[in-house]
Amino acid sequence: MVALTAATWMNLGKGGGGKVNGTFYSATACILEALSLNETSAEPWNLLGLLGGGTVNGIMFSEKECYIRSLLLNETSPDAWNNVGSLGGGEVRGRFYTELECLEKALSLSRKREKKNAITWTNVGLFGGGNVNGKLYSKKECFQEALSMDSTCAAAWFLLG
Repeated sequence: MVALTAATWMNLGKGGGGKVNGTFYSATACILEALSLNETSAEPWNLLGLLGGGTVNGIMFSEKECYIRSLLLNETSPDAWNNVGSLGGGEVRGRFYTELECLEKALSLSRKREKKNAITWTNVGLFGGGNVNGKLYSKKECFQEALSMDSTCAAAWFLLG
C-alpha cells in the first residue's frame, strides 16, 4: 500500500482524480484527502471551493468558506479573490469586501496579462469601472482591457457596444 503526501493528493485532484491502491478517487475526494493531511495549504482550499465545498475533518465548508479559508492562508491569491468576488464578496480577517473590491484586488494581485482575467475585467466594467493598482478605469476602459487580453470575450464586445 502506497501512502501519498498532501501535495500528491492535490495534484491528483487537479487532474480530475485517479486510482490509488486499486481504489478510484474523484477530484473532490483527492482534494479532501490532501486537506485531511494538511489544512494549512491555501491552494487545495481554493480547489475545494471550485468543486463546490466539502467536509474536512468533520466540518462542512461551503464553496465561499473554502475560498475565504484559502485567503486566510494566502491573501495574495488572485484566483481566491476572484472566486470570493464571483460569489458576491465576503469577510476576510474581520473586514467585509464587496464583490467589486474582491475583483479589483484579484486584478491588482495578478502579475500577468492572462486570458482568464478578461472576464474579471468585464465584471469590473459591469460595476461602472474600478480602481486597479491605483489607476481608475472607466466602464469602457475595463471592457477594452478585457478585449486586450482575450479578443474573443463575447461579453466584453457586447457590453462595449
